[in-house]
Amino acid sequence: MQILPSWRDLLIEQAKTRIIIENIARIDKCLNMLTLDQVWHRIHSQTNPIGNLILHLEGNARQWILSSFSNAPDHRVRQQEFDQTEKISIEDLKQRLQKLASDLNDCFDSISEQALLDNYEVQCFKEAGIGIIVHVIEHFSYHTGQIAYLTKWMTEKDTDFYGDEPLDQTKS
Repeated sequence: MQILPSWRDLLIEQAKTRIIIENIARIDKCLNMLTLDQVWHRIHSQTNPIGNLILHLEGNARQWILSSFSNAPDHRVRQQEFDQTEKISIEDLKQRLQKLASDLNDCFDSISEQALLDNYEVQCFKEAGIGIIVHVIEHFSYHTGQIAYLTKWMTEKDTDFYGDEPLDQTKS
């Protein structure tokens, strides 16, 4: 008899896939295509450089997931993520993302079904644990798309996220 995974296991697997395996890996790939000046290039006053978007994603995930589920202290000052003008190196940004991926992976493994049903206060919001996970997935996807677009715009190159994957073929 086959044992089916629980809804909790399916949700956590998807969170790991979307945030860590897909989005963080895609941002890392973009960083490999860019110069330091490109990472910190601000098109105009109403846009954020890729470097600031990475700091923002890190702050958001740490606040929403790690502070909620791991009781990690929440020292986030959101505006500082956007105010950063001193260029942080590409290597340091990549290390921050890898540390975040590791911390999220550990946290995800410890989240119980009950924790996903419990309510939490994050920023000015009250959210169920499952809503927190969904929020961070969509938030990461949104800003990863911006980072990918900016990378393509600045480098005039395809990010080639899917490599040789046969995306137009259907499985039989």
